[in-house]
Amino acid sequence: MNDVDSDWRLRHARWIQRSGVLLFLLGLFNGFAVHTQALPGVVLAAHLVALMGGTFLIAIGLLWSRLGLSRRASLAGIWLAVYGFYGGWLLYLLAGVAGIGGMFPLAAGPARGTAAQEGFLGIAFATAAVAMVGLCGLILWGLRGSGQRGARR
Repeated sequence: MNDVDSDWRLRHARWIQRSGVLLFLLGLFNGFAVHTQALPGVVLAAHLVALMGGTFLIAIGLLWSRLGLSRRASLAGIWLAVYGFYGGWLLYLLAGVAGIGGMFPLAAGPARGTAAQEGFLGIAFATAAVAMVGLCGLILWGLRGSGQRGARR
């Protein structure tokens, strides 16, 4: 394997790490606005989702260059990670700011959005969840083997 082959692996790993730090930072800023929004409990959940998601992105970024993935699978994994983590955080944040609480009965109490708003959130959360499951499957696939292959790279 030449330097060009390993270079894209390192670039992908750094991109995921930077994405994680940015999401963590956005989550910190999100925390300042918790009590000023329509549904503070849902905005607090967005804050926690961003902090945990950012931390997880940093962790998988540290692991990424050692996964046995092709370049195309690596790019797919990056987009699954970004969509799943950033999308999940943004959906929580938008729901809390807009007062759309049907999906969060404990955090939102009786607050509900329109049927269209609730339907959009339901579909969007489902696609983010599918992206996260796909990402975990891809990471598990990349971790296959005896570990010898990762030592040669």
